[in-house]
Amino acid sequence: MAQHVPILDFIHELRAAGIEVEYADVLTRPQAYWERLSVDRRALLFARLKMDVPHDPALSVQVVRRRAHTAQAENVFVRLIPTSGESRVSLSRARDSLFYSTTTPPEATTPSGGSPSEIAPLEAFQPGSARQERPLSALCLLDAVWGAPYDATRDGALYASDVPDEYKLVEEYEVEPSFSSISIIIRGDSEKRYQVNEPRLSELELALAATLNERLRDALVFDDGGQGDDRPRHIAKHLFALLHAYRFRVDQRTAYKLGYYFLRNYAGFGRLDPLMRDAAIEDISCNGPDVPLYVVHSKHQNLPTSLVFEEMELNSFTIKLAQRGGKLLSVAQPLIDATLPEGSRIQASLGREVTSRGSAFTIRKFREDPLTAVDLIRGGTHTLDTMAFLWLMVEAKRNLVVMGATASGKTTTLNCLSQFVPPTLKVVSIEDTREITLQHENWLAAVTRDSFSGQESEKISMYDLLRAALRQRPEYIIVGEIRGVEGLTLFQAMSTGHTCFSTMHAGSVENAVYRLENAPISVPRVMLTSLDFFLLQGAVEVAGRQVRRMLSLVEVNGVDPASRNLRTNEVFRWDATRDAQEAANASTVLDQVRNKRGWSRAQLDEEIAARKRVLAGLVERKERSYQQVATAVRAFYADGRSVPAPPSASAKGGARR
Repeated sequence: MAQHVPILDFIHELRAAGIEVEYADVLTRPQAYWERLSVDRRALLFARLKMDVPHDPALSVQVVRRRAHTAQAENVFVRLIPTSGESRVSLSRARDSLFYSTTTPPEATTPSGGSPSEIAPLEAFQPGSARQERPLSALCLLDAVWGAPYDATRDGALYASDVPDEYKLVEEYEVEPSFSSISIIIRGDSEKRYQVNEPRLSELELALAATLNERLRDALVFDDGGQGDDRPRHIAKHLFALLHAYRFRVDQRTAYKLGYYFLRNYAGFGRLDPLMRDAAIEDISCNGPDVPLYVVHSKHQNLPTSLVFEEMELNSFTIKLAQRGGKLLSVAQPLIDATLPEGSRIQASLGREVTSRGSAFTIRKFREDPLTAVDLIRGGTHTLDTMAFLWLMVEAKRNLVVMGATASGKTTTLNCLSQFVPPTLKVVSIEDTREITLQHENWLAAVTRDSFSGQESEKISMYDLLRAALRQRPEYIIVGEIRGVEGLTLFQAMSTGHTCFSTMHAGSVENAVYRLENAPISVPRVMLTSLDFFLLQGAVEVAGRQVRRMLSLVEVNGVDPASRNLRTNEVFRWDATRDAQEAANASTVLDQVRNKRGWSRAQLDEEIAARKRVLAGLVERKERSYQQVATAVRAFYADGRSVPAPPSASAKGGARR
């Protein structure tokens, strides 16, 4: 029967016997090194590993890798097979082939990517020896721990980006400098594909990675310091220390390639990591095993990717994603909704319990740097006129519901408008998953909570949070989305004088009213008059590209006493032929704001013009981050002189007060 000895134990025994050997040597000539061990040394090796000593001294020696879909095991072994008894040997090999695969010996003992160099001195791997600044990328981090920078300009990127023969390259960009890039390729006129490019590992490097995996995992388990933001640094430190401890002579290029994969798998999202780092990706969809993942790209729309999961690998990966979101995914509970640590939303299902093709997941990515009003203006979703108008309505505490289909940009627009709230006023936001991002100190962000044990009494819903918010004396209440009974409570809050913003799924004002008036929301029609604006958002086709536009801004002007229908007035509409927003009718709500503040028509025009100047300045200077927008808004509210007004307007008292 075949025996399997972990390759590092075999190397250790060789070195203990005074035989100088390198890892690559054992991969290429395992039989020769086995024969150099004395009978006594072989017996000691078997005894230490608590293995039976083979009766047949003639053994065939191979290096094999365990067939495993998980990276939680030591995968590289030296297999010892008795050469006598051919039928027994054949049976043993047939059985072993179910669990092990032979490795392809490397053509040379030199790692790919350059000539071997001496491994970095041990001092470079000791705690405290690395530079203390937080690395901006994997390259910076590995440079800091290795002790010398990798010259990507001289030595080239570590990834390989080969375009298949039948495809042409449309676009290529890096997502992790020197380590991973994305190629948008096309076959024919329309068949685009999203290709992930990462470092390629040789057989030697694959075997080395599998060997080091369990050692590195054990080192990290006992390392109390490798938590949070410091975890990637500790992973790199322990990896390079292991390379030194086991005297693996690898060059910097190979060490960095291994470092990238261990950082990706232990501190990142594994094979999904390049997609999660790509700022152009909005959604990631896995519909099952053995089919390509799909992404929604901000520029190229829906694209199949080069990533495909096998079934066991996908099951393991989906469970890991759920755990990252703090949820338990099992056969008993095969569906979960969760929020990943960096804010992305995930919906996942396990196995074939509810999805016939197997495990599946969808990730809606969270932008660390959210879009702002400047982005929406530059992208054509809004114009200076519509955004300045909405800014004034937010400041005037008018109620607003942003509606549209899935992925039409509702939450993005809501987040942008919320940035116009005066900085000293209290804001309470209520969401299922955190998406609202405000540069606002007087802001309480609340999120729902699922039950821990399945009991309904432990669940905290949006309705519960909204009721609590009404006791917190907020000036503005922002509800992520209206779906159920919380909608009625929200309109009751509007009726009692609270300013409320929210979103809902609806394709028109008529559909929105129908949803609001019927179960499970059930808002009485007379209460709908507390709402001031419906803002309709949509994803439309413009010049062959899918873009997001504000399709219509409709104000609510009460109930018609004769027909009992809502009286509405469209203020702005999108003209599809010109791809432009145009003024449709004079706003009744704007006149109400003017009368309430005691402004003349000229003063009202100057107030809107002043906001347009602030926005135009931000657009012209390309100051688009939410911190920069918030700073400009605070300056506007704090000192009207930051907004230059025409002399005539100043003389009439039309400048900011």
